[in-house]
Amino acid sequence: MKSTRLGTCKCYECRKPFTVKIGAIFEESHVVMYLWLQAIMLVAASKKGINVNQLHRDLGVTLKTAWFMVHRIRLAMGGDSGELKGLGGAIVEADET
Repeated sequence: MKSTRLGTCKCYECRKPFTVKIGAIFEESHVVMYLWLQAIMLVAASKKGINVNQLHRDLGVTLKTAWFMVHRIRLAMGGDSGELKGLGGAIVEADET
């Protein structure tokens, strides 16, 4: 990989530039990464889920941005496809620490 500009890498096979956001929930988003990480932490840490209005107040983003972020985070965390999320189909266990 060779960098073409700051934060962008160039694929040797297809010669197209890409970033680390490609293929993730952050793709095509202008929200800065630290806000995404704070939002993921707040959604994951709340036992009953977090309201979009609460995220809007906590992060200081617009209501539309908060809805967009929560929607993408919930899609990423959801297991509606039926396949397990662990490496090699293994069960992932996590505790509160």
